[in-house]
Amino acid sequence: MELSGILLGPTLIFLYFKVVHSFNLISFLMDPTPDLPVLSLFDLHGSNALITGATRGIGAACALALAQAGAKICLVQRPPAPDGVENKDTYNAIVAAGGSATIIHCDLEDLDQVRGLFPRALEALGGDIHVLVNCAGIQRRNPSVAFQETDWDDASASGLRRFYSS
Repeated sequence: MELSGILLGPTLIFLYFKVVHSFNLISFLMDPTPDLPVLSLFDLHGSNALITGATRGIGAACALALAQAGAKICLVQRPPAPDGVENKDTYNAIVAAGGSATIIHCDLEDLDQVRGLFPRALEALGGDIHVLVNCAGIQRRNPSVAFQETDWDDASASGLRRFYSS
């Protein structure tokens, strides 16, 4: 298994990936009249992206942007709730826009499931993973005076464990 992508925050993912890996930055900046439109800097056709936490927020925005740039997307989501309801909003938006996406269910707090994630993603994507975006996490929303120490501990441990283990 080869992970040839990057492990950066989602706000830097496009710029770093495409400029560093696909273009010579110096010659691009030195050319006063580049013949490429700006969006071509972000052409990810032929690339595969694995995204955790893509059901909402920054993860969903990253998934949509990567799909618009041409990447094939593997969305890692929690298993459906006991009632069988599953959030497919990001998946549906990608497919509706003509992109390619698949969903893999994985509880990122279960290390056994995390260990099986990459082989499943490689199979679903049909090739290497070029871009990895880790946005999974938990939120506890309370006024600061009502925020419990256990909520802080859960959010911190969850974020660190998910980032490290995946």
